[in-house]
Amino acid sequence: MRVRDYVIRILRSVYEKSGFTPHDTPTIENEVVFDGHHGEGEKLIFRLEDNKKHRLVLRYDLTVPLARVASSHPDLPRPYKRYQFGYVFRDDKPDKGHFREFMQCDGDIIGASSLLADADIISVACRGLCDLGFRQFVIRVNHRMIIQAIAARAGITGKDGILKVQRAMDYADKVTKAGLEGIREDLKRRRVGSALIESIMGVIAISGSLEDMLQHLQDNLHDQPAGLTGIAELRKIFSYLPDEVLSHVRIDLTLARGADYYTGFILEGVIPGVPIGAVLGGGRFDNLVGAFGAPPEPAVGMAFGLDRILAVMKELDMLKSELVLPDKVLVAYCGNNDSTAMAFRFAQQLRNAGINVDLSYDPLSSAGAVEQAKLRGCQLAFCVNGKEATLTHALECRSAFEADVRNALGQVLQEV
Repeated sequence: MRVRDYVIRILRSVYEKSGFTPHDTPTIENEVVFDGHHGEGEKLIFRLEDNKKHRLVLRYDLTVPLARVASSHPDLPRPYKRYQFGYVFRDDKPDKGHFREFMQCDGDIIGASSLLADADIISVACRGLCDLGFRQFVIRVNHRMIIQAIAARAGITGKDGILKVQRAMDYADKVTKAGLEGIREDLKRRRVGSALIESIMGVIAISGSLEDMLQHLQDNLHDQPAGLTGIAELRKIFSYLPDEVLSHVRIDLTLARGADYYTGFILEGVIPGVPIGAVLGGGRFDNLVGAFGAPPEPAVGMAFGLDRILAVMKELDMLKSELVLPDKVLVAYCGNNDSTAMAFRFAQQLRNAGINVDLSYDPLSSAGAVEQAKLRGCQLAFCVNGKEATLTHALECRSAFEADVRNALGQVLQEV
């Protein structure tokens, strides 16, 4: 929990620095709220029924409930920038990167059509990973209009046809991890013809710098208005980003994202060399608020996956105790009544001075106090023995914290 709280504090700070405000929604939603938004992911929704036979679900994500709230609350100031850290639930097969209950650290902007908002989301993604201590990471970017244009160029049109391409890409990316070959095989499984498959593969199997990729796409999709719009939007978004952010951004034409509600740019964050999957994801979803009966509103957002981030940090041995343990001192005493009362007084005075104090309820020797302090995650052990008292290091300790403790103890000793 110390580790989780450490990561949550950092991500909350990132959102606050970027102007987001906290927001919460219920864990249980009406089933209709999640109908039709997550494609093949809907088979993973936990469904339940209350004693009045109302059909309910455990929330699958935090974005759809936000759209429901925004649609029924036009009084909320626009743009409405909110963050929400909450558990979501999926009836998935648990493994190293998949969980049935996990926390999303979500940030969204409702009511902003400007692509500056998209750039801000990418910036938040980079800042979050940097502030957590990641140095090697990639923000994969694509655009739903580009996927639509690639499908159309291959002769696949209509919502169902485009969804086949989109879901084949997402399936290969997230489930099989088989990359281009996985996309090819899944398109076959979805009964897409060989000629059309090869046409699609010919476009998405490219790589290069951001500008090289954009130019390649422009050359290949020159007769596809939707594709040209997507390319122009990515180019504009990139023009807003500083070099330290752009250095982490890659266009990945195999990226599709699973939710059906995305309409524009999409992104995922991955840590190279760690086979756990994306640690963040999101994109633009301009039609989702309108799906709940309100006028359509532009929207864009993303979520950090707390549990995957923790799994990656553990894999990379990034979780050092000095990063996550709060400054704390253990106050202990040897076995006589005077020492017991004096230890309690010291503990209270230290707490009054704003210092975190744990208290031993049983007598301990000085050596025993140090061992107990280590077990409890206390950097310092203060042991009272009659008229004598010792302050000893148990764990690595900040010099400023030790100085604060000594100063507070000195004041108590003067009073005594």
